[in-house]
Amino acid sequence: VQSMQQRAQAAEQELESMEQRAEAAEQVLQSVQQRLEEAELELQSAQQHAEAAEQEVQSMQKRLEEAERELQNAQQRAETAEQERQFMQQRAAAAEQEVQFMQQRAETAEQEVQSM
Repeated sequence: VQSMQQRAQAAEQELESMEQRAEAAEQVLQSVQQRLEEAELELQSAQQHAEAAEQEVQSMQKRLEEAERELQNAQQRAETAEQERQFMQQRAAAAEQEVQFMQQRAETAEQEVQSM
């Protein structure tokens, strides 16, 4: 009878020990789950930051493309203005030659009048 009581006590102690280990394991599990939830929140936050950064990059690329188009337009306008300037210079030179030719004709006519 004493031996059975000792075995029953030992079994009861083992049961208590198992219950304590189960509680400790449950606490570890809860702690791990909590850390997992925190890691998931951190991951979501990082993904949101990455998406925002991606949108910012796309926005900057669009602005860069617009600036490049504006630059091309300005360069074309500058080229057109340069061509116009050259054309005007040619017209001015032609007009200058015409003025000189008219002056020579006027001088020739003047000489003809004087020699008459």
